[in-house]
Amino acid sequence: MKGDKMHIFGDKKYFGFGLKFLDNDAGELRLFIQNEDILQYKWKGKLYHYVCWDLKEIVEWWENNLDIILTEKEFPIEITGMTGVEKYTNSLEGDLDMFEELFEKIQDWGFQHSWFSARVSSCLADVYFRKVENDIEISWDNYDLFPSVTFIHEKGVYYVSLEDFKECILQFIECYRNR
Repeated sequence: MKGDKMHIFGDKKYFGFGLKFLDNDAGELRLFIQNEDILQYKWKGKLYHYVCWDLKEIVEWWENNLDIILTEKEFPIEITGMTGVEKYTNSLEGDLDMFEELFEKIQDWGFQHSWFSARVSSCLADVYFRKVENDIEISWDNYDLFPSVTFIHEKGVYYVSLEDFKECILQFIECYRNR
């Protein structure tokens, strides 16, 4: 479906995804927060939209983790931090004895709440998704994530209603599966 149009899920002005199918299983992916694509980055002075070389990895990550994100409320250990990305980052800097004991719980939480493990060697922003009351918190801190790459929106946090988030992700998955 090379040259396919950009499919938009959700509302770009609020929260949404953009997906354009490319060759094989590749696709251009955009994550819109208040009309800004937080996946955009600069490399060697040129602006790029994120291209995923294997969309199946991202889709399967959503299929495996969406229910966890929509229902799980707490970080697995008590740790300082206001956002999911802060809690995860701070948990990796904790007491070594505590860290060894709880490493698997922390790592599982990271894999279940950030799609970074599904990036397949691409420049995907490390974004965390977690439930906070009746909303989904989307948080990211991508300062110095990849050598020579600068994300246009390096750090941020945004809250979207759980229902809007769920509907958007399900539409994204359905579009991929029905292409």
